Amino acid sequence: MKTSLETVDISETTTTLSSPAPHNPNYDIPKGHFRVNIPWEWSCRMGFNGDLDHALVYKVEDDIVLSANLMDEDFYGEVKLYYHKENGNPKSTNVDTVYDSQFITLPEIDFTNYSVGDTINMEYINPAPKNAYYLYEHVSMDDVLEGERHIRLSKGEENGLDTTDNPSDGQIQRVEGEGHSTV
Repeated sequence: MKTSLETVDISETTTTLSSPAPHNPNYDIPKGHFRVNIPWEWSCRMGFNGDLDHALVYKVEDDIVLSANLMDEDFYGEVKLYYHKENGNPKSTNVDTVYDSQFITLPEIDFTNYSVGDTINMEYINPAPKNAYYLYEHVSMDDVLEGERHIRLSKGEENGLDTTDNPSDGQIQRVEGEGHSTV
């Protein structure tokens, strides 16, 4: 029998950065921030829900990395974890720290290449391959459990426009797999 965490799909996903409002009126979120929703399953795997009040944020080149562990990266700081009702009233003050989804907010002034409306790629990074303890004798269970699980956020689309190869002359580009062509 599998646990719920073993059945979770942790493949790469995308999300849109949004404004933190509306939100639970008990939260004091400053202006000039954008909101990043964290999938509930990923919060469970990271150990964020119920156990932690803050996530550790790192800047890795142009990417943002969220973790519960210390890493050898450029440390930005701790950010507060907030709860929200999935498909419910965003202003609800009745949050459940076990079953409700989470989000963080980051100041736009510190993350200038990200803004409200941008599409970002989210990737859950697991420290070891599935069943690593059984596949490789040199990997101990302690290493697997104490590894650097984290979430990598990278720029995807900017305000709905693909930023992979937009020319400066304003021509519209069609993206087909690896190739690009002018329409």
